Amino acid sequence: MPFYNDLLFKYFISDNDDKESMYLLKTIIESVTPLRCQALYVMNSELIPSRYKEKKAILNVRVQTDEGEFVNIEVQSTGMFESLHKRFQYYVFKNIATQVHSGDDYRKIKPVYMIILFNDEDRKHHELVRIRSDCDEKYHDSDGSLYHIYYVFLKEIDHIIKEKGKENMINLWKT
Repeated sequence: MPFYNDLLFKYFISDNDDKESMYLLKTIIESVTPLRCQALYVMNSELIPSRYKEKKAILNVRVQTDEGEFVNIEVQSTGMFESLHKRFQYYVFKNIATQVHSGDDYRKIKPVYMIILFNDEDRKHHELVRIRSDCDEKYHDSDGSLYHIYYVFLKEIDHIIKEKGKENMINLWKT
């Protein structure tokens, strides 16, 4: 499946009643993030292909785990990394802000995880997965961070295959 095509990606993993779709979604989330999912629910499973070219179709996949964490999965085929990073941060913060309203108990806010399947290579660090979150300056940990962004650079897979060979792809996500 071409993971860089957002319409196909959403089509294949947005059916809450399809066991294979949920398995694929769970595998992506658990391979990239530290989350372990007992149950998942795609919150925006509607797919309106007639509005695809109008940019009115919502093609990201928004998931809630049984623990209440929110995971957004975006597919990005092209673009400048730094400007896209600002856009994705905006999406994450918007998802955090919509969880509570003025006067609510802010302790109820759940972290938001975003996975971006980016059809490009990591030109700066040459990593398959790059993680961004709010880190404590002294201890360099992200405990308590409300946002975690995971960039998966799909074209780095080709570099890994050349370097390690197809037969060694089992531990791909741990590289």
